[in-house]
This record gives sequence, C-alpha cells and structure tokens, in this order.
Amino acid sequence: MDMASDQDDDDSGNGLSTPASAWTTLIDAPAATEPVPRPMESLRSRLARWRGALGGAARLFRPAEAQSPPLPSAPEAAAMPPEAETAPMDPARVLSDIRAALRRLPPKGNSDLPPNPASLHRLLSDRLPPTDFEAIDLLHDCFPRGTRNSTSRALLAVARNLTRTFGHSGRLPIAGGKAWTMLDSDVFSDELADELTRIGDFILHWQATEKTFLILEFAEIELIEYLFESLDPGRHATLLTRVMEFKVLSSRRAGLLRRVPARVRRRVEAGHGAVSPPLRRYVDDTLAMLDQLAGPGSFAAVANAALTAHAEVERIAAQMTAALPPPSPPPEPPPLHPLMRGLAAPPPAPAPASAAPPEPPTEPTPARPTRRRFTKAQKTEAVLRVLQGEPSEAVAASLGIAAKQLDDWRNAFLDAGNAGLTGQAAPPPPQPPSEPSMDDLKSRLHALIETVEHLSSQIAQIPDSPPEPPPTERKRGRAREKGR
Repeated sequence: MDMASDQDDDDSGNGLSTPASAWTTLIDAPAATEPVPRPMESLRSRLARWRGALGGAARLFRPAEAQSPPLPSAPEAAAMPPEAETAPMDPARVLSDIRAALRRLPPKGNSDLPPNPASLHRLLSDRLPPTDFEAIDLLHDCFPRGTRNSTSRALLAVARNLTRTFGHSGRLPIAGGKAWTMLDSDVFSDELADELTRIGDFILHWQATEKTFLILEFAEIELIEYLFESLDPGRHATLLTRVMEFKVLSSRRAGLLRRVPARVRRRVEAGHGAVSPPLRRYVDDTLAMLDQLAGPGSFAAVANAALTAHAEVERIAAQMTAALPPPSPPPEPPPLHPLMRGLAAPPPAPAPASAAPPEPPTEPTPARPTRRRFTKAQKTEAVLRVLQGEPSEAVAASLGIAAKQLDDWRNAFLDAGNAGLTGQAAPPPPQPPSEPSMDDLKSRLHALIETVEHLSSQIAQIPDSPPEPPPTERKRGRAREKGR
C-alpha cells in the first residue's frame, strides 16, 4: 500500500491522473459527489443535481490538462458559489424581503402571501433561476396551475421580476409570460400598460440603434400579443397604435387586428343583448383606433387588416343599434282649447331697461325643407301669442315657419274678426244636387229610345258589300290564271 501511495504521489506530481487514483478519490469522498435530496425539491432540480454529480465523476477520469472550469448558465450564477444556493435562509429575513418587494407596488389587489415563502423569495430575488423550467416549478409552488384573474400583489411582483430581462441573456420568457397571464387584467390594467410600454421602449430603441434584426422568443411574442389584447382601446389608444410599429412582430400585427372583431363580439354577447354605456364606448373607441391604423401612414398589411376589421366592427355596432327597443314617447297632457291656453298663459315679463333685447333665434335652414301642416287650433294659438305681445320672429322660429307666414295668419284672423263684427253674412254653403223626379227620368229614357231608333234606321240604309270567297276558292282561281 505504501508503494502504491508513493506511485500515486509521483503520478499526481507529474500532472497525471490514473483511473485507479481517480476511483480511490471517488470512493474516499462519497458525500461530495452524491446528491442528497432535499424536501420540497422538484424533479427537474433533482435531475440537474444528478447530472452535476455525474459530470464531476467524469472530470475525475480526464487528464488534468483537458479539464476546464464549467461555464455558468447565467452571469449571476458565476457570482455566487453553489454553497450559497443550498444554504437555508432565515425565515424572518425571507418574509422581510418579500414585504419590502411588495411595498414597492401600487396599493391594489390582494396582499396575501402564498404558502411557500421560500419559493416566492427565490422568484423575487435578484438572482433568478438559471433555467425557465426551474422558474416555472417555483411559480407553481407558489400559485397553482390554471390560476386565472388573480388579484395577488405577490404574483404581480413575480411577473415584473421575471420579465425584467426581456430580450436579454438569461431571460425567462415562458415563466414570465405565464405569470402575466395569471393576473386579472381589469385590476392591474395600468401595470400591464406599463409593462407593454417598457417592452416597446426596448424594441423601438433596438430598431433605431442596432443594425441587426431583433430576435425574440416565441413566448415573448405571445406576451406582447396578450398585453395588446388585454388593454382598453380608449385609455391606451396611443400605446396600442405604437405596437403596430414593432417590426419584430412581422405579419402577426395583421393577425392581432383580424382578431379585434371577435373580441368585440364576445363582449357584446356577454352583455346578453343589453347595450350599456361602457360597452358602447368600448365599441366606439375600437372603431376610432382601427380608423387611425387604416390611415395612409401605416404599413400596407396593417392598413388592410385595419380596414377589414373596421367594417366588421361597424356591422356589429349596427346590430347593436337594431337590437335596441324604440324609445317610448313621454305621456302628453290632455289638450286644452286654444282660447283657454291663450287666456291662461301669463303675460310676458317686460325686459329690463338696462339689458339689450335678446336677438331672435336664427331660422333653421334644413338641407331638404319639408312643409309642415298646421291645424286651425295651432294657428289660432300662434296668433294669440303674437297678439299678447310676444315677438312674431320668436313665435315663428319656435314653429319652424317664416315670419311672413305668421303675419298672414294674423291678418286672416283679424279679417275674420272684422267680418264678424260688421255683420257681413257669410256665403251660403253649397247645396247638394237635388234628386231627379220620375217625369225627368221618363223623358230621358224616351229621348234615348228615339236616338237608338234613328241610328238603327241609318245603319239599315247602308248597302251590303258582296261577300268575299273563302280562302280555298281564291287559291284555285289564282292557279287557273297561272295555267293560262
């Protein structure tokens, strides 16, 4: 054994590592290479630890000059030793760090913490998990799978922390997008808009300064589309229009616009036929946004998709208007006699001496004037208003007629009054024609009979013309003439 030890020392001194010495080292130190399972550890984490142990065993059988230090999976992984990752932290410090992260968020949503604060602390720390799958496991440790419309402030903090490396190395696109889709878009609409603004600033800055084309992960593209479809077109019209400038989306921009009518139709169907003011405002804001995107300054594919979506949303708006019941007219009071209304109306108050008389309202001039028919009662009421002191221009404007027509009504009213006062007899009404007597009917019948007899005698005096031969006889006569 001493000779073997000396030989091993000589080999190690020469920089060589024999399989025997490597195997002896592996047997002597089993605790350093065998992974010890920890509680609350996911299957992917255990698999990663076993792979690391096998990689360490393989490096023992490699020559010393062929060995190289392993590359860290992220810049943060090289800054912290592996012992710091596995070392347990003080629970009080974990809760303190979590509360400090939540205090930086706006005061909205639910402040309850998930049952696994250690995983939440790892997701909120500056050192994010090195892989996307590990981040998803930690996310599901805190929030169950299938979570939707969550109002948790802790989930909002996790989503913002997971997407802070959007478009950079070490990004976690799948975990970040999943965290944002778990949130309630109505409660955290401002936070979703801020995230889309931050992403838009990064993309537009890249387009303006870099010569290479920006390449995003598929999950990052889906996150942009989710944020676009979750925001209100009225409050965030400028931001949604700005998304159409992202060249990295390529033809998916037209796909976003083609899905707008379906989203509007779902909102209308969710109202069960009731057209509320917020729903009507949402449809109008959508039409305004599509009309702006269909302008001449937009990309051709985007403009065409916006025009098609605009026409479809207009049809949906027309169906909404047709579905509304007709407005019921207000109940009218029982009509009064024109003379009674004129006598019951108070006299017009005199205008103050210091104030100038109000200008008469201008007469409306419709594009296609239609003649309105007035009854005698309406004409009498208008004339009585003028006789009581109201300006004729104001009365004519309220009725929608010319002042000259109102003057004609007043003159006719006064002429009729003068005729009644002077005792001028009114023209007698036309008498209906009297019915003919029996003698008149007999004389008319006798004259009609004489006329018929006279016509019959004249017809009898006309000489008869010879009858024409039948068609067969005429054909035979023509054939004889041709034979001659």
